[in-house]
Amino acid sequence: MKRVRAAAVAFWLVSGVLAVAGLVLLAANRHTIAGDTVERYLPSMAAIAFSTVGLLIVWARAGNAVGWVMLSLAAALSLNIAGSEYALASALGSGLPVADAAAHAQWLANPIVLPALGGLALLFPSGEMRTLLARALAWLLSLGLVSALVASWFTAPATWRTVLMPGGAPAAVELAGPLLSFRDSEILGGVGRIANDTAFLLVAPTVLTALLRLLVRFFRSTGVERLQMKWLAYALLLGSVLLLLSLIPPLAQANELGGAVLLIGGPTAIAVAVTKYRLYEIDRVISRTLAYALVTGVLALVYVGGAVWLPGSMLPDESPSVFVAASTLAAAAVFRPVRRRILEWVDRRFYRSRYDSARIAEAFSHRWRDDSDVGRLLDDWMATVDAALRPVKARVWMAP
Repeated sequence: MKRVRAAAVAFWLVSGVLAVAGLVLLAANRHTIAGDTVERYLPSMAAIAFSTVGLLIVWARAGNAVGWVMLSLAAALSLNIAGSEYALASALGSGLPVADAAAHAQWLANPIVLPALGGLALLFPSGEMRTLLARALAWLLSLGLVSALVASWFTAPATWRTVLMPGGAPAAVELAGPLLSFRDSEILGGVGRIANDTAFLLVAPTVLTALLRLLVRFFRSTGVERLQMKWLAYALLLGSVLLLLSLIPPLAQANELGGAVLLIGGPTAIAVAVTKYRLYEIDRVISRTLAYALVTGVLALVYVGGAVWLPGSMLPDESPSVFVAASTLAAAAVFRPVRRRILEWVDRRFYRSRYDSARIAEAFSHRWRDDSDVGRLLDDWMATVDAALRPVKARVWMAP
């Protein structure tokens, strides 16, 4: 156990150092692109999240292979970004050593990312492959990964990046030459091309099948596994919705938040699901997310209607600042009642059992606020617990 944890810590340290180096190099090379946005830094932050969650899972659930897959994915992602940016910084005149090796390492790490995601889909949440289909997909992924690595080794071309030069004009910069001098060999070149075709035919279809299988497992899951699946589905669905909202011009900045939810919230959801920490809170998290999204929409309609639509269509001669102030006050005034009504509606509509239990407990507290008859209180308490929770057995202990 100690050796396993020590290896996981070493893996995490290497991934973390590479990810931080990638962030620093991304910031140093920001002048080579037209706009420095948050999306450039998200993959490195995702690598930190994946490596940290992987270490946590290995530490808490050493027998669960999900942790090692996440550590491998984080290492490949970190090496990919750090190697590329390191080679670019050297090519632009910083004179950093071993730039060719960094570019080649980036090229070799790149094929690992997609198969690792497929393996994560196959193993989540138990870390086991219990069906023949899962094991067959795992073998296909392994074969595709080996083929991709062989193809990268034998056919790696010169690595180029298109950047903006100091004058603002785009230019292609060579990061490194071909990986091996014998890549032009007819025999080895043929081996590389066959491996490349094999990887292309195996990896993408197998990963897609693994993701579809994960979706099927979600709908068929029950009990604890259902809750674990719901945590991951919540993070993926929330990130996807935010990315879709970013297609609306006024909400274009939502793509950064959506990317952060997918790349950082996804690993966090996996950590909660696998370690089972706060596992049963997922229904409450989903209901509150839905409720506050509806509250935000209602308040936005109130504000936009009062600050934009009303002065533009009905009272064009009035000062717009008056409508902005009035709309702000109106949105603040309706926040509490709107939030209360929407929370009640969401609980009643989607989580009826929780809503009924809360109402039963509230009614009990009102009945016994001013009564002190212990005998009737205990009878009513047992009846309330039975109605709200439906336990198999219930007992009450009272201190003398």
